[in-house]
Amino acid sequence: MYLNLIITILITTLHFNNIQYNYLPIINVSKQDTLNKNFEIKIIHYHPYCGGAAPTPEQLKNRYSPEINDFVLINTNTNDTIYFSTNNRGIATFNLYPGQYIIKEKYKIIPFKDFYKKYFVKSDNFAESQGIQCYKKWWQSNLTKFEITRDTRLLKLEVTISESCFTGKNPCLKFIGPPPP
Repeated sequence: MYLNLIITILITTLHFNNIQYNYLPIINVSKQDTLNKNFEIKIIHYHPYCGGAAPTPEQLKNRYSPEINDFVLINTNTNDTIYFSTNNRGIATFNLYPGQYIIKEKYKIIPFKDFYKKYFVKSDNFAESQGIQCYKKWWQSNLTKFEITRDTRLLKLEVTISESCFTGKNPCLKFIGPPPP
């Protein structure tokens, strides 16, 4: 079953880190809506196997899954911003104007002090925090960047979001605990 195209227009403008983001439609896109689109992104989530024994074929099969989540597409030339969700296959498609673009996870579109407060984890016997600079780098990072030109027919990108054993998606934690049995 295909998702319906959902468009919600936000009429506000947010000033964040001295950059103005103009909010455009929030979009969920299905395969039916891909006609006349010039950009498609597929976002995959990698789940590492963290057990001590050899993984079963079923565990190996499920290491990659669609990342069904909320993201932000930003035209870096105009700062126009589109909030979007991937479909049940981790895919979103767009018809974009020529320009330079970045895609970020939606949870990073908050002031750094709020991001740091929410995601900082203190070091303990099992994980070692890599410090505030690591968190700043994580907060500033993009999933991908790309360019759409007047000649772009269809640009397809695939991005993988990886997590680490015992620390999840937080790249600023280093696991120092005992290895699994």
